[in-house]
Amino acid sequence: RMSLQFSGRAPLKYRYFTLSGPDRLVIDIEDARSAISLSAMRWEDSPLYRVRSSVRSNGSLRLVLDMKTPLTAEVVKVTRGGEQQLMVKLLHIQ
Repeated sequence: RMSLQFSGRAPLKYRYFTLSGPDRLVIDIEDARSAISLSAMRWEDSPLYRVRSSVRSNGSLRLVLDMKTPLTAEVVKVTRGGEQQLMVKLLHIQ
């Protein structure tokens, strides 16, 4: 099991979907930018191979989580301390 958290100051509008061959989770967040370089992060001890990001032509941020094995994903929006957050839970398929 793995959990990731993405935070923002404005209300987050998003959609997500999974793809296979290779397995990955794609999250599009409207009018967002990444404050850190996700490609520089180390993922060796996780179920992820890597995490990529790009800004699409419509201004949305696309996050792509490349998975080492098929996982189920749950993406939930929460508000904590005035910040909007996306909580991403990755679980092994049983």
